[in-house]
Amino acid sequence: GLLTGDTSWAWRLALPIAIFSELVFAALLLQIRNAKRKGLNILAYILVGVALDCLGIEIFIDLYVSGAIRMSWSAITALALVPIAGFLIYFHYRVATTTNLRRLFKL
Repeated sequence: GLLTGDTSWAWRLALPIAIFSELVFAALLLQIRNAKRKGLNILAYILVGVALDCLGIEIFIDLYVSGAIRMSWSAITALALVPIAGFLIYFHYRVATTTNLRRLFKL
């Protein structure tokens, strides 16, 4: 690391992770900006972005450490986040537009 004077990790690990994370963030901002109705879909987009970022980070770390990709923690994270995002998208576009929410929640 920086204490030992070896900065090769910065070019082979930190830079690809930073570029990938910025690309995911830019795609996320573009998707949010192009959304016609903003609500729970924004949270769903963020969850998918976090899942993609976790997958990318683990891929870059695996390639740096062992040279092979073995998905472990990021796959579990993605498997938890993507169904939640799917439910939020469904709720935003289907339930919230076709159902009177006051009647649904008896307000």
